[in-house]
Order: sequence, then C-alpha cells, then structure tokens
Amino acid sequence: MTILQLKIASTEVHHTAIIVLGAVLGRLCKAELCHDEVGKAAISFLSHGAAHADDTTLLPFLIGLANAHIPSSVPVLLRHAAGASPQAAALSMAALQRLPAKFISAEAQISLLAISRGEGSTHDPAIRILAIETLLMSEPPYDIVRALLADLHNATSEMARFVLAKVAAMIRASHPVSLTIQKALRDPFIKNYDFFSRDGLSSACWGFISQANASNITYNLDILFSTNGLMRRSNMDVILQGHRDALLVSQVTLEAEGLQSIFGEGLDAGGEDTDATARMSALLFGVQLKPVEFFRGYGDLLSKIWSSTGEPTTAVKGLLSLSRHQQELVLGSGLTLILHGDVALGIDITGNIDVSIWNAKSKTVISSKGAVVVLATAAVVTENWKKGVEVTTDAEVQFDTTTTVHFSRSPYLICLQMERSTFPYREKMVHFSAYQKEEHVLESKRVRVVRIPGAELPLHPANSEMCKQMFATLGSLRSSVAESDSFTDLQGMKGELANKNTWSC
Repeated sequence: MTILQLKIASTEVHHTAIIVLGAVLGRLCKAELCHDEVGKAAISFLSHGAAHADDTTLLPFLIGLANAHIPSSVPVLLRHAAGASPQAAALSMAALQRLPAKFISAEAQISLLAISRGEGSTHDPAIRILAIETLLMSEPPYDIVRALLADLHNATSEMARFVLAKVAAMIRASHPVSLTIQKALRDPFIKNYDFFSRDGLSSACWGFISQANASNITYNLDILFSTNGLMRRSNMDVILQGHRDALLVSQVTLEAEGLQSIFGEGLDAGGEDTDATARMSALLFGVQLKPVEFFRGYGDLLSKIWSSTGEPTTAVKGLLSLSRHQQELVLGSGLTLILHGDVALGIDITGNIDVSIWNAKSKTVISSKGAVVVLATAAVVTENWKKGVEVTTDAEVQFDTTTTVHFSRSPYLICLQMERSTFPYREKMVHFSAYQKEEHVLESKRVRVVRIPGAELPLHPANSEMCKQMFATLGSLRSSVAESDSFTDLQGMKGELANKNTWSC
C-alpha cells in the first residue's frame, strides 16, 4: 500500500500494481481475511481511486475492483456503467457480473434496467446489452424480467436477436433465473410471432467441451453484430463445473467500435460516432487482466496494416503453479510414506485482426492454448531403501475462434468458426526401487499416449448457411479480386470446412 501511494515513474508498472492489488485483495476477502487494517486500506484505496480518477487512470482501478469482488463498490461501478466511456462502462459491467447476485440490490437492478433502455448518457447498444446480461445474472424478480423482454419490441433487430439467444442459452444451461424467464415468456405480449421472428446475425451459444462423472467443461460464446453486419463484441467463456461449484477458467473478449466509418456505413440506432478501435481483454481463473489494444483511429489502423508482420498479439502468456502438496504419513507398520504432488498450467492467449482492403476481407482469430501437467509421487522410505511409484499426466489443447467477413457487397458475408485442435493426452507410470547407499535404481515404466480428435464446436444454424454462401462466392471473387496469400487462406478454409461436420445449437 505504501508503494502504491508513492509516485511510480512507470505508468505501466503503476497500473499493473493496482490490478495485482485487486487480485490479492479478492483472494483475501474470499478467505475472510480482508477486515484488518491492511485490507480496509486496500479497499479504500481502490474505491477512492475509482471514484475520483480521471480518464487516463480510471481503467486500472476498475479492473482492480473487478478482481477484488468488493460489494461496497456497487454504487461506484453503477455510476461508471452509466457513464459516457464505453470501455469504462464495459469494465464496470464485468465487475458487477462477478459479484454474487445477493449483492445486487433492487435499487441497483432498477439502475441497470434504466441503462438497458438507453436512458441518461448510455445509448451504445453494446453497453445496453451488457446491462441486460448483468441484470439477468443478478436473478431479478418477474416484473423486471418481463419489462426487460417487453423492451425488445423497440430494440434493433441485432439487439433483440442477441437477447433472445442469450435467454435461450440460459434456459438450456438451467441458470437460476431460467424459471423466471420461462414464466415471462408465457405472457401473450411477449409470446408472439413479432417477438420471436426478429432477424439478425448475433448469437449466444452454450455447450459442452467435455463431460465426465465428476465434472464438466462448458463454453459460452456470445457474438454481437451491428445492424450493418460488423462485429461489435465477442465473448468466449470456458467454465469448469463440478457438482456444487463452478470455476471460470478463462474468458476472452474482443471489442470493436467505430468501424462503420471505415466501411462507409451509418451508425446503429443510438450509437455514437467514435474513433475506430479494436481491443482484446482476457480473464484467467477469476483475475481480469489489462486489455490489449489492436488499433485506435483510422490512421493507426492503416499504419498497423502496412507494418504488420502477421504475428498475433499476445493478451496473456505464462506458467502457473496451481497446486503443490507434500505430506508424510506414518503407516501402521512403522514405515514412512511420503506423498508429493504438483499441478502446473501453461497458457497462451493471442488475438489477430487481419484486414485486407484489396481483397475486401477481414479475418479475426482468437487462439487460446493451454497445457496442464500433473505429477504425483508416493514412496515408502526407510534408512536403507525406498520404493514407490511416480505418475505423470499431461495434455495440451488449443481453441481457435475465427470470424471471417467479406465486405465486397452489402449485406456483408460473415462466417464464424470455433474449433478445438487434435491434442495428445499422455500418461506415464514409473515404479522404482533403490538402495539409498547405491546409485543404481531398478524401475519399470509404462507409457500411454492417446490422441483426442479435434472438433468444430456447435454454433447457430444461420451461421452454417452464411458460411456456405460465403464459400460459394469464391468463384466470382476470383475474377474480381487478385489472388493473394489472403485469398489462398480463404480457399484453405473452404476445404477445411468441407471435411468437417456442420453443427448447430
């Protein structure tokens, strides 16, 4: 705390320290250890900073509050959620979503409902949808859920389509608010053709990555488009679910603003004319990281296009020690059993935006790579010898979320793909026996390697039709667009898709 209150020369280091403080405070509060003098000082520092910081220093304080999970920060977060800055509003909404529903009071739910309606200074459709998501996750009463759904009659087609897909995904996932949603959907004012026939590209999908007796790994993929067919926001969550608890393993969010001006399109209803901006943010094991900006402004975009090396931008990369355990047990025979276990995780989340004005195509790829290693040893040790077993398991997997847009004609052609690569799963078991006074070790080894086949994860049916339509236009594009590396990549995607099953939610 003393260091943070001093003036740190490096702005990057100062902002990182604030974010780390929020993460540490969140762990302490989870263990009910944040009520001492140091914990109260940290809470006061983050809350005061978020309430009084200017535009240049506000974001790290909001990320710190998101990591700290402080219920007392709700009023400050609501104020910024209703503010004029889209990025600050999005971070505030993310912080509110991660608080337990019991801390979102009835007054806070009314404020979120006002934001979802575009009241005050909030008109951005992406922020209004974030308010709707936050409100639904707070388990609101029937009256608010009904009002929320009834407001969709006056919403844009993309906004209405996204919310309908979102509530359908929440019902399939048996979210606590799903019963209230189903009750509201029985209202004749909502349950009608006009309400459910809204057209659009936006989607919200939920599905399983893997299923087991003890736990499941699920994903949520939400994609919001503007009325012009440009992607505004995409969000992918990977969640580990047990019988009682759930852990948000990772979350990758890609946001774009102001791209309509680049392609000569008009603004969304209620949208504001902002600089063309694209950024990516990541959340890892409940810790929000600092967003990474791809470009800001048309000039910066052109500079990145001409100077781009094609290498992806890294949002987070590192090696984590998830668990380390060592224990000695004295057996009934008097022998000593030594147990040792280590779990490590390597993660690499990258994003890349490739815009080809010559080919009238843009391609966005978010890659999430993860590798986990589990090492466990059990050995019986005496003064003269030791005997035991060592088990090692490891796996490495990669998820790619690809968005390809052809803007050579209107409406734009958009194809979404979410793929899991083929990955190896290895097990190695070693039995060893040795006399401690000798270097010679007797051992037997058994190794098993299984290759888990890759798969394309399910998306909405309209996406499959759009992908088919996009790839069907390759012949006409060949005559009007010069062949290039980007065009060759698109041909490769066509062949790749043809060899895969088409899934739908």
